[in-house]
Amino acid sequence: MPRPSQTSHLRIAIDTGGTFTDCVWIERGRVRMLKVFSTPADPSQAIVEVLKKVGFPSSLILLHGTTVGTNTLLQRKGARVALLATAGFEDAIEIGRQARPRLTTYFSIAYSRLCVEICASAYMNAPAATAKSLRPPHATSSLH
Repeated sequence: MPRPSQTSHLRIAIDTGGTFTDCVWIERGRVRMLKVFSTPADPSQAIVEVLKKVGFPSSLILLHGTTVGTNTLLQRKGARVALLATAGFEDAIEIGRQARPRLTTYFSIAYSRLCVEICASAYMNAPAATAKSLRPPHATSSLH
């Protein structure tokens, strides 16, 4: 019977950022980390560099995330964006997780929105268990 290390996949998580690309994986029961410079013109180059340094196993599960998009949104440097939400949940982004210091105060701090337009009221979607929409937006919708 093969040992678990011979049959298991290497799971490696990579985050591509604006300056650095970070990587975390477990090797022989120990958490390993690696940081390389990002390649903004082509983020895939930094990912390939990380994978070469870690070594390509016969089986690999790659988990990828990026802070580039998040930072672009937070710094308001990217294109104009709109929030798409199912009708009835338009205020979810405003309500958030109720992570305010004083939930019962009428004088809360109003933060500036990251997304100026909220196009939720026009989007009457009905998601199926397969994550596909049972009712796509109409051609006359402002979202089409």
